[in-house]
Amino acid sequence: RRDHPHTRIAAIVCEVAQGAVGLVVEPWERKLRPETGYDGRFSLPYVVAAMLVHGACGTAQFTDTAVLDPGVLTLMQKISYRVDPLFQHRDMPARLVVTLADGSVQRYERMEGRGGSAAPVSLEELLAKFHANAQALPRWQAERIAELVLSLDELASLEELAGLLRGGA
Repeated sequence: RRDHPHTRIAAIVCEVAQGAVGLVVEPWERKLRPETGYDGRFSLPYVVAAMLVHGACGTAQFTDTAVLDPGVLTLMQKISYRVDPLFQHRDMPARLVVTLADGSVQRYERMEGRGGSAAPVSLEELLAKFHANAQALPRWQAERIAELVLSLDELASLEELAGLLRGGA
């Protein structure tokens, strides 16, 4: 849509740790044109653009068709990166500097990745992500796998869990 907030973006600079460069930003030309959904998972410009265009970046954004979305590809061309030498890769820090068409600048920063001690993920969020990733399974099977995984320390045997993970009942 023309009036979507992402259409007002003129440029985005992603500041990353040196340790992230080889994983999500180089080779830059390839990261700007992921060929498969799997490639998209390791493309910083794709993930940032998909999140801004779709408001989410989950399994639906990592298909071979999704990485060809024209709106996402257009926004990706406005993205660049630079290394912040003070960032420590182990913390997965990131900063986005977004310049809008009117010249205003907005900054977004996260100094530790989600799931760490500074930004824990709730059980509800974890289960929601699990179920989103397990959509190909029957709901009862995904629910039983989640239940078993959450009680691993109480299980006498892993046989039922292994069977469910193999696709058996």
